[in-house]
Amino acid sequence: MRTFETNSDALVQLCTDRVVAMANDYRPAVLLVNDVRTRSAYHLASTLRYEPQLYAMVVAKGRPGLRETVLGALTQLLRSGVYGEVLSRWHVQDGAVQQITINSSR
Repeated sequence: MRTFETNSDALVQLCTDRVVAMANDYRPAVLLVNDVRTRSAYHLASTLRYEPQLYAMVVAKGRPGLRETVLGALTQLLRSGVYGEVLSRWHVQDGAVQQITINSSR
């Protein structure tokens, strides 16, 4: 197994046949296989996700107003349907969250 500094470095190795496979986060991998510019170079070997996880946005504790603004914006995206449209456009709608929360992992 080899490691690389960046995801881009690993992708170059894959495209130039210096490696035959690589592990990548699911969402960026789905983008690669669906994007018009890259889909001819890559395909998913599996859609199995080993550790499906949510993504988070982090705001400094001293910025509660910013936290509330981000919460409101994300909630609006979810309620308006824009969030679902974006996920669908990027082919990752199966990872959708049902609600936006603060510190829900505690």
